[in-house]
Amino acid sequence: SLWAVYVNKSESTLHKLKALDDLSWNFFDSNPDSSFYFAQLQLKLAKTLSIKKEKLRWHGKALNNIGISYQCKSDFPNALDYQFKSLKLKEQLGDKKEIAICFVYIGNIYYSLSELQKSLKYYVRGLKLFKNLRDKEGIAGSFLNISSIYMDQKDYKKALNYQLQSLQFFKELKDDRGLAYTYGDIGR
Repeated sequence: SLWAVYVNKSESTLHKLKALDDLSWNFFDSNPDSSFYFAQLQLKLAKTLSIKKEKLRWHGKALNNIGISYQCKSDFPNALDYQFKSLKLKEQLGDKKEIAICFVYIGNIYYSLSELQKSLKYYVRGLKLFKNLRDKEGIAGSFLNISSIYMDQKDYKKALNYQLQSLQFFKELKDDRGLAYTYGDIGR
């Protein structure tokens, strides 16, 4: 089990961090408090790394997970605080994909707060980076997120445009889950 990896004294720190990361992700929806707990352990362990780049990378991942666990508990001020802390570390690393992912998480929080303009701003920033990286999955998800904002604003023409672009990428990726979400959004 993942917990066994973490408690095994012979496992490397990086394997333990990956196990904690997976554990935190596995509990976001079902038990945000457990997710938070594993992310806190991850943060503590990340601080012990001696290689600066790895330390920043895992520290940023842990902060991101803490932010998501706060978001799952509807504690949006803390969720934003941790996502912005994570973003700062990912910018220090220059990791464009992780920066784009952070933008999406920040956009999601603003969306949950019904701050649609702020949400759109971060979704578009993420989309721009995903396009530069030619990350089709990120592009497809960003199009779908942006379409949700236009749906909420009742700008159905723009929403459909983004949904159809999302659909095209999810078809290329053969991503059934992404296709299901997109078809569901088109149908609402």
